[in-house]
This record gives sequence, C-alpha cells and structure tokens, in this order.
Amino acid sequence: MPDDATPWDSGMLSEQGATFEHTFETEGVYDYVCVPHEVTGMLGSIIVGEPDAHDQPGLAEPQDSLPDAAQTKIEDLNTMVNEALGHTHDEETTESGDHNEG
Repeated sequence: MPDDATPWDSGMLSEQGATFEHTFETEGVYDYVCVPHEVTGMLGSIIVGEPDAHDQPGLAEPQDSLPDAAQTKIEDLNTMVNEALGHTHDEETTESGDHNEG
C-alpha cells in the first residue's frame, strides 16, 4: 500500500453474510490477503484513484517468504494492475535500463 496510507484489517469474518467496509483516503495501489487462504493464493489488488504506476509499493515483487501460490498470484495481479494503469513491463525496462549518451 502507499507509504502514507493507514493500514486496515477486517479481522476474521466467520459469520455467514458478514461484511467489511473500508474507505480509502490515499490514492495508490493496495494489496490485500485472506489470511487463512493466503497459501492458496487468495489475494487481491485495489487501485484507488489514478496513481502513477512507478514507485507503488503495492507493485513490488512478491516476497520469497510467501507461499508459492501467493507469489504467483501477486505476479499476476501486478501485471493486471500495470496494464490497467497503462504501464507495461517494456516501459519499466526502458526507463530503468542504462542509457548511453554520446
């Protein structure tokens, strides 16, 4: 989530029909996880506003400590979010690569 955003936690929703609501105050990309189902890749991403895809913590590479299914899901979500924001992997490679000027 964005550096200046406030974290949220729905807690465990175990009653049938239970809901959770959160209002996002800060533009950016947020990841969320269903803690009991993280091992199966039950995660999601939320885009709030129209943030610049560059330097979004929510688009970072998945941590090695996450279960394999979660890492794969984060990679897929990052691709979808980048596409939704009009940012492609090719642009990232070009912008972050070495540039030689003569």
